[in-house]
Parts: sequence; C-alpha cells; structure tokens
Amino acid sequence: MALTCRRPECTVAQTGICVLNNATDKCPELNGALADVVSEGLPPVLEEPIPVSARFPGSGTLAPSELSEITAKSDSRIIGIIGTPDAGKTAAVVSLYLLISRSRLEGFEFADSKTLMAFEDISRGARRWNANNPPTQMTSHTQSRNDRQPGYLHLRLAVEGHGTSMHVLFPDVPGEWTTALIENNRVDRLEYIRSSDDIWLVVNGRALVDVNNRLKAMNEVGLLVRRLKAMLGTFAGKLVVTHLDAETVSADTLEKITKDAAQQGVTLEVHQIASFGTGGKVKAGQGLAPLLRASLTNRPRDKSPFWSTADRLPGRAFWSYRGAP
Repeated sequence: MALTCRRPECTVAQTGICVLNNATDKCPELNGALADVVSEGLPPVLEEPIPVSARFPGSGTLAPSELSEITAKSDSRIIGIIGTPDAGKTAAVVSLYLLISRSRLEGFEFADSKTLMAFEDISRGARRWNANNPPTQMTSHTQSRNDRQPGYLHLRLAVEGHGTSMHVLFPDVPGEWTTALIENNRVDRLEYIRSSDDIWLVVNGRALVDVNNRLKAMNEVGLLVRRLKAMLGTFAGKLVVTHLDAETVSADTLEKITKDAAQQGVTLEVHQIASFGTGGKVKAGQGLAPLLRASLTNRPRDKSPFWSTADRLPGRAFWSYRGAP
C-alpha cells in the first residue's frame, strides 16, 4: 500500500521522505492516515508469504485403501506375509525385486511397479554389498507409517505360461506385530491376512538348526499356527524357511512342524529359500522362483465371503421383483 499523510504539503507518497524528517514508521501523521484507511473497512496490508518447501506425491508403499483400484480391474494376488523380526520377511521380498529387476528370476519378467522408490529404499543395504564383505544388515528394518495398517509393495509381472501380466502385492510389516500375536494374541493389526490370496509363514532357518534355539523356534511356529487358525479357521499356506545359504533345516524338523499344523487343520507347504547367498554353493535367491510360482499359479485361498450368510427368518418372502425398465 502506498504511504499517505494527513498534511497536504507532505510528499511522502512520492518521495518516501517525511516532510517533518520523521521516520515513516514513527510519524504520527502517517500512522493516523493508515489507521483511517483500515477503519474505512479496506483490507490490511498483506504480510510477506512464509516460504513452503515443495511437496511431491508420496512414493512409498501403498495403503490398503489403494489396493482395490488394482485388484478390482486386474489379475492380482495379495501375499500375506507374517513372521518375527529376525525371520527374513523383507529380505525375501527385496531379493525377489532385485532378481526380477535384472531378469534373473526364472519364469518371471518385470512389467511395472507402483512402489519403486520403496523397493529402492529398503534394498539399499543389499546394493552396498561388496565381494566377500557383506553388510551386517541387508535390508532396513521395517517401520510402519501406520500402527494398525500395513504398507504394500507392488510388482506387475509377466509370468511364463500365463496369458496376461499379474499384479503381486506384498505387505511390508514390522515383525513385532507377529511377536505381539504370538505372545499376547493381539490380532487387530493382522487383519490384512484375511484378504490375502496366499499366506507365507516366514521362519528363520538358522534358529531351526541351532540346537539351543530349535525347540523354542518350533514352539513359536506352532503357537503362531494356532493363533492364525483361531483367526482364520482352517487354511493352507507356505512355510517359508529362510537362510538356506547358511544351513539346511533337517527333514525331520520340518515334518514335525507340518504334522503339528495338520493336526490343527492347517496345511503348510515347505519352501526353503536363500534371499542372499554368501559365496557358497547356494546362490542368492535360490528357492524364490518356485515359491512365487506356487503362490501365483495355485488356486487363491478361500477368503471370507463379501456378504455374510444370515439365518432365514420365518414368514419372510419376496412377493415379486420388478427389474429395471
């Protein structure tokens, strides 16, 4: 707003200098003039805008509310992944991504992804892997942006022998959620499992080999199966045993786990995988292609019906139905 003054002889509006040699911010004549302008109902002088950093669209994982746009229109599979913090859940998904991005996962080709930045972020440790000097942690520890809902990683894949590409969605959730289910039967954060087409129970293979930890690990798997059975009813899923590059879990141990699950009405198909090889005979990603193929080609898991079945009420019937004209 231009400076004005009550004194007709003042040229402050033209020169910016008070005729009385007063500072413009302290001149009583000038202040009075500004007060009159404001009192007349005119808008006050605008303040200098506060700088705001540019905001870009989120490039992380997908929220559950964003999945329907994919699953409703396309051939898709949601893989429900569950396991304790050291099981290797995120490492398995990252290994899949790294292999597919280099066309090294047999039977699969990369087509698209809506979560590339999220994949790149969690795979940073694996990309810094030097020969004979692997990083102490291959993937970053999962920290959910929502304490109750998972974030989903997305891949669109061309599957050998399949006519069209398939959308595959993996939840990336903290292992602490599984620990809370095992120890405290907290199920509210694991509702995402209900909408899954297949379930991966991921277990740290090193714990199943270690004599001191084997029984504890087997008991945890058994309790996890019971918790899921109470939540879902009978179901079939995959028992994904990680760290095949370090040790091979004995057939006897795996048979005990699957038999115990079968007694609960749960069918577990065993897959031993090596997310990252350590330079031995087992290659990085071994076992992942058969695991993914089994989840994509098998019939999806029966999920809860969209409409629940209500008991019929006696004496209720439709007399007629008029269709749309």
